[in-house]
Amino acid sequence: MSVTMKSTKYKDGVIEDERMENVSITKGYWFYFQDGDNEIAVFGSGWSGKEVVYFNDNPVSEDRNIRFVSTHEFTKNSKQYKIVYEVVSMLTGEVKCQLYIDGVMTDEQTKAVVVKKGKAGWGTILLCFVIGMVFGYSAVKAGIWLFG
Repeated sequence: MSVTMKSTKYKDGVIEDERMENVSITKGYWFYFQDGDNEIAVFGSGWSGKEVVYFNDNPVSEDRNIRFVSTHEFTKNSKQYKIVYEVVSMLTGEVKCQLYIDGVMTDEQTKAVVVKKGKAGWGTILLCFVIGMVFGYSAVKAGIWLFG
């Protein structure tokens, strides 16, 4: 899987590649780290819990997690790499990703789903909560009716 890039032209005329920073529950979270000429990309799905770590565009670790903290470890070029992927807040969709090389934390990034300010953003969260409560209540009632 290749990293999605887009070109941006700056005022001084220099064209630089910039990674797409769209974070959402459906599109997932992407984190990018550099170790010399090597690129480590980490993808985490906010929907399915799937996590994939890429080393120079090649998958080196993959797992599906529902825990708040997960770890991916691999060895490349005689170096021991460890990725710690942590869900900081379910409410804001905040996720932290840390890169350790040979036991030393070398980089850390945090990303969060942007919640609209005002009633619209919190209204959406409240609506999802209410729908979840209704669905949960209905499932319990149906279970009692069927098996009770």
